[in-house]
Amino acid sequence: MIKLNFKNSKRIFVMILGFILTFMFYLPVAAASGQTNNVIDTKEKSNSFGYLRDIHSFKNYNRLTDFLNSYMDFICSSKGNLSIDDKEAEKYYEKDKSVEYIYLDYTIKRRLAQIDDLSYKITNHSVDIKSVEEKNDLYYVSLEDYTKMKYGCVKNQESEELVYHYIILKSQKESFKIVVDNDYDELREELGITDNSTVEQVSKKVDDALKKEKKEITREEQSIKRNYLNSDNNNISDDEDIEIIGGGEVPCVGAASFSYHKYNRNAAYQYAFKYYRNPNPAYVNFEQMGGNCTNFTSQCLKAGGIVQDNVGNYTWYYNNANNRAGAWSSAELFRQYFRNNVGSHDIKGLRAGGCRLSTTRLGDLVQRVKNGKATHTMFICGCVNNIGTNGDWIQKTDVLIAQNSTGVSGRLWNVPLKTKYSGKQVKYIHIVGSFY
Repeated sequence: MIKLNFKNSKRIFVMILGFILTFMFYLPVAAASGQTNNVIDTKEKSNSFGYLRDIHSFKNYNRLTDFLNSYMDFICSSKGNLSIDDKEAEKYYEKDKSVEYIYLDYTIKRRLAQIDDLSYKITNHSVDIKSVEEKNDLYYVSLEDYTKMKYGCVKNQESEELVYHYIILKSQKESFKIVVDNDYDELREELGITDNSTVEQVSKKVDDALKKEKKEITREEQSIKRNYLNSDNNNISDDEDIEIIGGGEVPCVGAASFSYHKYNRNAAYQYAFKYYRNPNPAYVNFEQMGGNCTNFTSQCLKAGGIVQDNVGNYTWYYNNANNRAGAWSSAELFRQYFRNNVGSHDIKGLRAGGCRLSTTRLGDLVQRVKNGKATHTMFICGCVNNIGTNGDWIQKTDVLIAQNSTGVSGRLWNVPLKTKYSGKQVKYIHIVGSFY
């Protein structure tokens, strides 16, 4: 047994203190020397011991950021020009082995097949690198890509896209090559492309998808031309009853008659423009919980005067994060709500109905419906008209959309819908007004 006198106690105390200090200082040094994954955040932040890490001190920072900025410029210009410079592409992809090259080529071919000119001129483009992680010669990068552009089919207006990318690169000699570039695009999801998809799998999916879409585009073009032979059929008033489906809500027995209130389309439009890029902090943001799309469009409807509805079997309202209707933020539940809660003098709430492209108006909505279920909701903030002379909204070939989506990816303004969806999966919703 050790007898603890003053000298022994002092010696033991010094040993323990030395061990603690060694442990505290070893971890940051080990991380900096590459003994753990090298994680860099573009915003300086303190680690658990109070030391700051700066992305600019990362040994490959300049080379990596130069490559990423050049790569994002290449993607942006390729989509804008609707063509790929193969010589330029070789800087970023191993062409014969790259899923990402095939997907970019598919995106461009799909846009070329549409009725309208989906090329664009870039007016502003910037890249904000959020974080970088290095592991075994691979680099894991998250960044935001912002583009302001003028589409060939959009008259005298600019469009905006703020898209989040998760990119995996591998170091190769004095440069890098793209392994994965996931921008959480809906077309990628539609094709079933994952980080593990092979070139052969993606090539077949892309070929099949293009054949199918070209047939749908031909049918759609014929339908548009038929509708415009008699443009009077496309004059729809705000309070017109159109394709009201369902009607499952039961009138309030003994209730006072509800009054009709017109939808303020311009107010909804102004709200969408104000908050599409920076979501309103008064509402919970669902971007990291499955998607913020319907939450955003619900806010737009409310701003346009559509009454919140907490009465009956089908409801649509938002008080706070813990007191809200599912239809407020779920695309499918909102679809069920507007189809079943047919607002009237006896039934409180929204009155809306399905409609054709030709009868959509500013402030209406459009949903992506797959296998009978809505998966996404978008706000109509404009239209494309390059074939008619009888008013933009009467003779149009597409609508422009504003949206929120999953994560920062997909905050869009004034973007042609056909850059994202076309054909049978698109369902338009005409907002009539509400009763209360």
